[in-house]
Amino acid sequence: MRAGRLPGYCLVSVVLGLLVALAGCAPAAQSTATAAPKAPAAAETKPAAQPTKAAAQQEAKPAGEAPKQLVTLGFGLIPHVATSPTYVALQEGYLKEQGIDLSIEGFPDTVQIMTLIATGKLQLGQVTMGAAAFNSFARKTDMVMIASANQDPAGPSLTCPLVIRKDLIDSGKVKTVADLKGMKVALNGKGTVLEWTLSAVLATGGLKYEDVDVPIMPWPDMVVALGNKAIDGGLIGEPAGTEAVMKGVGVKLTNYKLPAAQYGTIFANKIYAKQHPEVIRNFLVGYLKAIREMTNGKLRQNPKLLDVVQGFTKVPMDTLKEMPSLYWDPNGRVNKDSIVEVQKYLLDHKSVDYTEALPLSDVLDESYLEQALTVVGTVPK
Repeated sequence: MRAGRLPGYCLVSVVLGLLVALAGCAPAAQSTATAAPKAPAAAETKPAAQPTKAAAQQEAKPAGEAPKQLVTLGFGLIPHVATSPTYVALQEGYLKEQGIDLSIEGFPDTVQIMTLIATGKLQLGQVTMGAAAFNSFARKTDMVMIASANQDPAGPSLTCPLVIRKDLIDSGKVKTVADLKGMKVALNGKGTVLEWTLSAVLATGGLKYEDVDVPIMPWPDMVVALGNKAIDGGLIGEPAGTEAVMKGVGVKLTNYKLPAAQYGTIFANKIYAKQHPEVIRNFLVGYLKAIREMTNGKLRQNPKLLDVVQGFTKVPMDTLKEMPSLYWDPNGRVNKDSIVEVQKYLLDHKSVDYTEALPLSDVLDESYLEQALTVVGTVPK
């Protein structure tokens, strides 16, 4: 088991960067200052693992039976609570028991991750959906979405809450989304799933994107900007959203409801996946086991896993315990309606390089996930 060098989390002024979240979420995805690990271990990006005799032996095994020799896979991610199930799966041995020796490599944005997956230098990674991802699929690059990562259930935005300056809440100037008209509401990037999120949030108050001023800045900068009153609010990804509340500069506005949304997704190199379907299936078996240990509030109830996540993200433990529980679908299923809606938004706003919607079959292949579910079983809704 290996974890690659994980870079600092305070990213470019605008990291998704996306969706993307998408983890979580960024211009292709953006991280926060506190969420960034310096480096649990060192490892450099390596070329994709070539098919080996061990891999061939693994593919001949019955479902659920781990091979005798480990197969090495490279996985790219932005170090974040939203991406932590992969690290938990590595640390808890769920991947090793499936014959997977995973090398995790940290990046500041998902565009880099997609490039390495498409060129076969990484086999897998967590990516947030946004214009960059859709454009890559339109160009027929060698990537495929194989499973869900972090999602938001229906309700107020969970992964990236709408945080309003505390004095505006205390004075009663802002009570609902409708009160934001003409105000400065920050976003971390254009052409991302979070741009769709902000638009959807504003719509709940009868507003359009054009009804507010939208400065672009990284999430940590938004916390500072709330404190010095440079902005009135922002869509601030966790854990920075919770940090703004803990510092007394912001309040989460929650009296609105959005549809369930897909942020993080698991991508694979399409050629490698087709050549080694059992390897991909076995990775997903280990990944699903980790998700089921963490989702629906279970992470905060498990001190051992909290320690693992804290070591991975470097988020202070009190912040981890205070922030809302993120959600991962326990069956790894992608919210297809959300993917369709985000693509439509990006098409309508001319944020992508094509004009006709891509069919889901050009983006998503859940066959590997379905095979994994035959091993771990399906959790009833």
